[in-house]
Amino acid sequence: MRDDKPDGRTRHAALARAHSSAPARSAGSTRTPRYEAIFRTLADDIAAGRYPVGGKLPPELDLCSMFDASRHTLREAIRLLTEQGLLARRPGAGTVVLRRKHSGSFTQQISALPDLLAYVKNARLQVLEARDIQVGPGDVELLRSKRGQAWHRLVALKHLRGARHPVAYVLAYVHREHPALRGVLDRGGAALHDFIEDKIGERIVTVEQEFSAKPLKSQEAKALGVKPNHAGFVIVRRYLSASGATVLVSSTIFPYKLMKYSMTLSMD
Repeated sequence: MRDDKPDGRTRHAALARAHSSAPARSAGSTRTPRYEAIFRTLADDIAAGRYPVGGKLPPELDLCSMFDASRHTLREAIRLLTEQGLLARRPGAGTVVLRRKHSGSFTQQISALPDLLAYVKNARLQVLEARDIQVGPGDVELLRSKRGQAWHRLVALKHLRGARHPVAYVLAYVHREHPALRGVLDRGGAALHDFIEDKIGERIVTVEQEFSAKPLKSQEAKALGVKPNHAGFVIVRRYLSASGATVLVSSTIFPYKLMKYSMTLSMD
């Protein structure tokens, strides 16, 4: 007897086509992006147990063939699944399923600088404040700058896909010598490193990161919908150009339950 049940390749291609040809979500809105349709299909498959916890997704090229999608589109879908804590990408081991359901927190998994830059690209930032400042006692260590020097400070809330509320409170400081970077949090779809390099005419070759914990200040807590002094997880990043100058500093503050940071290092 002939088995009419479609194989994985046929099923995924059909689902991907259905999502990509689906009507707009609301009047006047654009169609669902292809990577988002693939993300939803894979998330449904993981939830249904088609890819069990502890198991692996098919290789990247196989998934591209299943969905009739480019590697870039497929990677964007995998990135969303990784952010939601469903998957972990492990060099040499493939893409492993960690859990069946979204955990309510977001996982940032870094194995190389492009992973960091792509993560920043996928975040949506709501700018609350932008103004010139002079470095005070509280900013000297963060900016590694002398008191009284001029910087431009931006304050924003970070939103990630799938989150009902802001997931982070962001402070960004632009060096006085690079006023063209003041639009860094409102740069449209431009990737962060491309935006910086275009504005300053130099490559970004180093990103320094520091991690710490602190109680959230009243203003930060209110913006994030938690109580003052709620435990916070802080990531400070300093973006250095090829000349060694720090052109941008960011401090991203998460309620501790909303952020998981995963880094995979391997020996060559």
